[in-house]
Amino acid sequence: MATNAQWVNDIVVNWALTATACVLTIGRYVIRYVYAQKLYWDDLAHFIALATLIAHGATNQVTLKRKADVAAAVKAQVPADQLLAMYQHLVALDRGNNCLLYLVFWEVKVSFLLFYRHLFHTNRRFNIVWWIVLVITVCLVWAPLGGVLKTCAGQSTLEGYG
Repeated sequence: MATNAQWVNDIVVNWALTATACVLTIGRYVIRYVYAQKLYWDDLAHFIALATLIAHGATNQVTLKRKADVAAAVKAQVPADQLLAMYQHLVALDRGNNCLLYLVFWEVKVSFLLFYRHLFHTNRRFNIVWWIVLVITVCLVWAPLGGVLKTCAGQSTLEGYG
């Protein structure tokens, strides 16, 4: 399991990559505005994905710290009821964190779909395929979210922290 130094390194990498995504997004908006003099729906979808990514980074930071705390508690042989409460909190944080991650992926897909629609909106065949892919994308986002929310973790998982 992660040590304190390890989770700090993970946090640094997490925020460095998030900051890179923010800088690239700002660059995207500047370029789009300079050339098009306005922003489009795909830009809004991209912004929503970025906001979700930042929320994921925040929950990821809390989750990684909680994982380190649980690992330290297992090594310190904390009483079982206290350890179980810590672990249940970790599982709840991890579920929310993973849901945000899948939402970021989905929102980026929608952003690309909207961008392609903007580029090829005059092609009738493309529009038909685009709507089909959009419906499939919207319907399938619930599969990974449902899987994350139905994750079961028990005593054997907790023992893996030792």
